[in-house]
Amino acid sequence: MAKTVKIQPAELPKIRIAISTSVLFDMSRPKAIFDDHGEAAYIRHMIKNRDNPLPLGRHFEGLKHIFNSELNDVVVISRNNPITARRAIMTLQQHGVTPAQLLFTSGRSPVPYLKAYNLNRFLTTHAQDAEDGQAAGILSNFYDPSHIASAAPRKRLIKNFRSSAQPQKPVYTGHQHETVFDLDGVLFDQESERVFKAQGLAGYREHEGKNRDQSLNSGPAFKYLKVLDAQNDHFAPGRPPHIISIVTARGKEAAIRAIETLAKWGININGESHFLEGRSKTPILEIMAARASAEGMTIELLDDQGRHVLGAAEAGIFAGIVPGFASAPS
Repeated sequence: MAKTVKIQPAELPKIRIAISTSVLFDMSRPKAIFDDHGEAAYIRHMIKNRDNPLPLGRHFEGLKHIFNSELNDVVVISRNNPITARRAIMTLQQHGVTPAQLLFTSGRSPVPYLKAYNLNRFLTTHAQDAEDGQAAGILSNFYDPSHIASAAPRKRLIKNFRSSAQPQKPVYTGHQHETVFDLDGVLFDQESERVFKAQGLAGYREHEGKNRDQSLNSGPAFKYLKVLDAQNDHFAPGRPPHIISIVTARGKEAAIRAIETLAKWGININGESHFLEGRSKTPILEIMAARASAEGMTIELLDDQGRHVLGAAEAGIFAGIVPGFASAPS
């Protein structure tokens, strides 16, 4: 008789699934505001209603088992930026759902990153994303017949956080530069890192969850971030001189606290934001480098860990270590 061997959780191969927030929630009202009144009105609506749960999509209850199953790892993807996507993440938590990883693209297609996240499936309401994902070898599903029936092209969401264009602002026509920031030890101080070193990963997660509404203190790169943001605000939206992106190992409860802090700072994260829950940054940085090159931008990484800086340098990214803090979970 064959011997039964119990598979330990650490040995269990996981199905890696990405789910768009547009699949999980009914976004018809925010989308109507965007279509009828523009991006600035959409942003104001999402921020004003930041503590009001989003209405659930018709697939939500059926999809909860995907999040809660030990067979799956789930990445939530949104074309919003972290500030406007905060409402969706908080709604998920209120329904007992905490995704391991988060990707906010500030309007870009998430498809180039599907392989870097090691995904097996991709659930979206965006027809072109589903087709591109399928072409990339990722099993993709295009949900919601109401979207399928509509041939109207979808507008790009959240091209720029400050989208209320002011005619008196000049249009920037020079070279664009993307700065990719790590969080702990770079944009944030070392509070969370001290907890991680003293209490381990479980204690760190518990601490971040309990303090999710308590803003983190600024780190050594904060003043530089503010300068970049202020320069962007000097120009008309659409093509700012600086693209501000985030790649961090934070995820789950720790991602929420980071998003809350960024929101209170009022910074326009107009690039991509990857909350990786401890996974390697290298595949993400490689794609970011290729994309920046294709768009004619230079790109730079600011991180406090040598291994990430070396990986970025190998990918062709100008990268430097931000000194002063010991390496930890960022």
